[in-house]
Amino acid sequence: NALHRLGVPPAAQVFFSFLLSCLFPDDILELVPGAELSWLWEKDAAFRYKGFRWSFLFLTACYLLAFHCGAHAVHFARRHAPTSRWVVAMLVGASWTGFL
Repeated sequence: NALHRLGVPPAAQVFFSFLLSCLFPDDILELVPGAELSWLWEKDAAFRYKGFRWSFLFLTACYLLAFHCGAHAVHFARRHAPTSRWVVAMLVGASWTGFL
């Protein structure tokens, strides 16, 4: 990860990725030439159905969140579940949270 090599803390990586995905304007793609934009539209299904912000910026932020917080969520679930049934339920929930 380039941000890790630059010394950016994990929490800042997640925060600024989500901030960028929320603040990035939708009409910025008017600057992209038509041929490249149509190629991207045809080749990338996520871009076609969800748009640039979702497929490139928001998914990157979700990946960073899962990468940096997924293991912590699983450890938290193992420590704080009151019974064995709750351990299983919390681990499944934490695993899905880490996956998303």
